Amino acid sequence: MRYEGIPDAYEQLKELSRGSSIQKNDYIKFINWICYYRMG
Repeated sequence: MRYEGIPDAYEQLKELSRGSSIQKNDYIKFINWICYYRMG
């Protein structure tokens, strides 16, 4: 994600997963956000 120029992507993923269980749908939303950002 850093290679693609997405700022703080690792920190955003950590924030998503911190202190809670993550469902498949949560990951899908995150990946969709990355794709949208990249195509932006």
